[in-house]
Amino acid sequence: MLMKYGILLYYLGRYIAVSGSNEVWEYNIIVTSDLSAGSMSRHIDVTKIWNSKYKDGTTDFTSIADAGAKGWEMFSTVHIHDGVKDVIVCFFKRRKVQVSDKS
Repeated sequence: MLMKYGILLYYLGRYIAVSGSNEVWEYNIIVTSDLSAGSMSRHIDVTKIWNSKYKDGTTDFTSIADAGAKGWEMFSTVHIHDGVKDVIVCFFKRRKVQVSDKS
């Protein structure tokens, strides 16, 4: 079930919206790895954002920090629990760079 949400959120995150002031925004989403504190616990272990490493040595925090360095602003987070896993979904936005046509 969480995978279905993750796929849906990924595509929603790639959606580009236009506001009334003709500014174009891009949206992105990062879903953390499982942050469950244990099988019998109803709490999450937020330190896993910094401590749990992927095969390439990066962490969820590395991904979040890289997004910030690329101009993405985190504007919201949501905790999702599907009965098995606990993840945090981070929502980002940035102004889309307009390439002017100078022909």
